[in-house]
Amino acid sequence: MCHVGAGTINKKTGNTIEGRCAIEMSKECSPWGKEQVVVMLSRTHCAKDTIIVGDREFAVRKMWDLITVGTEWSRYVEDLLKRMSIGGSQSTVRNGAVVTPEAYPFRISDMSLPDDESGFVYFLVSVRDCGRTYIGQTTSISRRLKNHNSGWGAKGTAEPQYRPFAVAAYICGLSHMDKRGREGLEHKWKEHILEEKRRGMTDVYTWVLQGDRVVQSYNDYQPDKENHIRLVVTISRSSL
Repeated sequence: MCHVGAGTINKKTGNTIEGRCAIEMSKECSPWGKEQVVVMLSRTHCAKDTIIVGDREFAVRKMWDLITVGTEWSRYVEDLLKRMSIGGSQSTVRNGAVVTPEAYPFRISDMSLPDDESGFVYFLVSVRDCGRTYIGQTTSISRRLKNHNSGWGAKGTAEPQYRPFAVAAYICGLSHMDKRGREGLEHKWKEHILEEKRRGMTDVYTWVLQGDRVVQSYNDYQPDKENHIRLVVTISRSSL
């Protein structure tokens, strides 16, 4: 058999292949995202021209598992509906902090960050060394994370051996604040972490949750509930 060519699924996005296309589905080599399944099943003119090479049961189970994965908000929305229902329960929202890993367990690459410019105070952790952390403030958290991971974010995240960084938590609801206000929250978060370090607490997750102290302290003295802020935790202890 003569092979016309070979390529990865991601590089074939948008391409229609003339003739037949074979895709390997094995434990050693298979798609890891639902968008890849969409690509692999839609690159030929006819479905019969797509040939899946590998164990049939494994391939079907793998594709089903991938295409039925929700977004990082799926379980969270379900949880909100339970909380708003009669006799519902509350589990993932505690003291104003939204712990998204408890609502939906995701990998770092699955997390979608807000793309607005309402203002954020954020906590970064190095994917390569979870002991390397950084706290900062910005108007756009998604743009700022790209800057950090390209080496242009800040001196504390510039060293390439610690990149990429992931957002472990962020404080949102800051549209009523200016840069000075965000810097005040950032300073408080760092102060609380220093307190924990003096007490011998070196657990990064404990540092992340100090953001909740910042939020609670601010909200306690904020009479206008529309201006209350919230901590969103985007990482679990087990992933550190």
